[in-house]
Amino acid sequence: MYNYIINNVLVDFDSILLITKSTISKNIMANNSSLKLIINDSAREDFVIKKNLNLFQTNTLVIMDEYYGLFHRLSNIQLNNVIMIIHNFNKWFSFIPPFKNFKLFIDHFFRFNILKRVDSYIAISPLVKSKIKKVSSKNVHFLPFEFSNKNVKKSREDNLIKIVIPGMVDSKRRNYNSLLNSIFDFLKQNNKYRIRFIFLGRIIKENESLIFEKIININNKYCDIIEFYEEYISSEKFNEKIISCDYILSNLKSKIEKQGYNEYYGKTKESGISYLLYKYSKPGIIPNWQITLNDLDNQLIKYSNQTDLKNILININKNQINTSKLIKNAELNKFRFNKYIKEETLKFRNYIYK
Repeated sequence: MYNYIINNVLVDFDSILLITKSTISKNIMANNSSLKLIINDSAREDFVIKKNLNLFQTNTLVIMDEYYGLFHRLSNIQLNNVIMIIHNFNKWFSFIPPFKNFKLFIDHFFRFNILKRVDSYIAISPLVKSKIKKVSSKNVHFLPFEFSNKNVKKSREDNLIKIVIPGMVDSKRRNYNSLLNSIFDFLKQNNKYRIRFIFLGRIIKENESLIFEKIININNKYCDIIEFYEEYISSEKFNEKIISCDYILSNLKSKIEKQGYNEYYGKTKESGISYLLYKYSKPGIIPNWQITLNDLDNQLIKYSNQTDLKNILININKNQINTSKLIKNAELNKFRFNKYIKEETLKFRNYIYK
């Protein structure tokens, strides 16, 4: 998202200062020579801002990502023209009474003071934008978490059907038990199978011992049909695996807890799955409750339960699903969404240059 803002929104600024962490700085690809990077890996971003306050002027535009630390730390720093990027709606705009959770009530108090000093918001999905507009009179903009105007064609190396399940293996966020049961039931009912499953995220064996054991048992019985990783996956490898796959599968749980607040994918928080489906123009297999970016429905196959997913895998294996049509729909959806992104970006540029 930072690359998009730097190269598509702030292109005419004389000076751009980005305070970020070293892991993020490696992926910054700026076409703008006026960009200055300040890399900070400490937990105290406020110290870094205070140290560099001489670089801020009264008319400095500050675009601030969601602050994940102790929110009171920023309350004494004098910043003007602040725009905040919102990823999680409930964390910033829902209210929890003190008798339910006193700590969250205090956190909300400090967040509220920060929001009072914010001039406008950037939402990373149209749905989150519409939710903010319902509770705030301030300007709300949309900018994409990812942007791509290229249709990447899959190179056919074999006759296999590859289904990618992206993201670090985390049972709190995703339902791996049900997914693995569906895979196992599918394999039991098919003597010939062309599908291969790629768990495209690191699995830490000590944290996910039951899931790890289940994967090993399936692989022992069915010739390593699940590809998985115990080490960190580079962005290059991640990109390569997504490009070469036929489907992206989501096994997200609808609710996730973020710092004590319940967030709901597609409603109060956008999922990375949506942006992968958009960026790579891939057919998706997703839970029927999941809402995606600007209605990507005609490139999706939806499932409601474990048996439903197993039957979808059987149909894919038998070539009973028109994958080519789903891909064409995905490419058209990407074209339409890019048009919307450009319109929203122009509105935002007009806002900050006024």
